[in-house]
Amino acid sequence: MVAMEFTTADGRPDADFTRLVQLRAQDAGLLLLICGVYGNVIRFLFPLTIEDSVFEEGLAILAKAVQA
Repeated sequence: MVAMEFTTADGRPDADFTRLVQLRAQDAGLLLLICGVYGNVIRFLFPLTIEDSVFEEGLAILAKAVQA
């Protein structure tokens, strides 16, 4: 399992931004799981047998969701 934690510039958990990333990714067809005590972590649960093209597509959607 791999996870990504989102915080504000001063290091506080940023649950609002995390939810926004999740919604943007969902609109583009990528489902993400939010977790963590503060709701500021996105957990990635991909199979070990994932095809490279599918993995790269998911990463591209995630990158656009974070940048948007």
